[in-house]
Amino acid sequence: MRRVIGRVVALFAAILLVLGLGSAPAAADPRDFCLAHMQKVLAVAAKIKAHNARSGSVNRRSAASVAAYNASATKLNAEKTKVAKAAQNCLDAIRDLADERTGSPELKKPTAEREKAIDTARKALPNTWTPPPRPTSTAQNWPAPSDANGRKLYDSLRSHNPGELGNVTLRGRPRPKVGDTDDAYPGLTIGAKRNGDPRVTPDHIIPLTEIMQMKGFLQLTPRNMFAVTRAPLNYQWLSIKANLSKQSRSVGGMSGVNKKWQDDQIKLADEVRPKLEALIQKLLASQ
Repeated sequence: MRRVIGRVVALFAAILLVLGLGSAPAAADPRDFCLAHMQKVLAVAAKIKAHNARSGSVNRRSAASVAAYNASATKLNAEKTKVAKAAQNCLDAIRDLADERTGSPELKKPTAEREKAIDTARKALPNTWTPPPRPTSTAQNWPAPSDANGRKLYDSLRSHNPGELGNVTLRGRPRPKVGDTDDAYPGLTIGAKRNGDPRVTPDHIIPLTEIMQMKGFLQLTPRNMFAVTRAPLNYQWLSIKANLSKQSRSVGGMSGVNKKWQDDQIKLADEVRPKLEALIQKLLASQ
């Protein structure tokens, strides 16, 4: 009996430590995205505590009493494993999306208004909805939905995304400075905006229109959709000239650009794409 009870206590205490539930999360902590999961973990922890507190009152001479107590422990062990795994999947995915390298922007949770807008748009999509056809060449943009329902979801995810991030590091690279070489165009340098900031902008490596077509994306919760589409993991710095030329198509379709930069960009997209796809699946598993 004690061995069964001991396993519930010891393993769950370790899980609480791994999830960092011994301290309150910071204002922009990735755990904010997984609050519901963590609340379930704490609820199960409370049930385990109550279960363990009853151990002294179990009639150990009664086979029925011992069996009932052990059955409760077995049930709690299963519940503990389920909620802890879901919470860990959520935390792991959010931390990877956030890109925790020094200087990276915070992955903040959506405002209540934004989350509601995404949820409303997501629920308005009919079960038969299908995204626009994929581009057939690198010269074509990934098409945004043109129907009213699909466009509403796209707009709710695209608005102010990525927006102004300030002087931050993206994928370990500091924001280019005025006068720096424009990696995309041979012989050109980064100019200055009217306010003196460099003429660069944060850019989605994998465009939102492609992300919306990834397997399982439309089954994500509104908060998880927000996290995936605003992941610092998927941001990079580009000159405004390069960003306007690229739009939402493959870099392979751009002309007049530095060949090495173009090849590196294609490799970067091929690296980030499967990571986003895998993290979408991990978030689904946590829901």
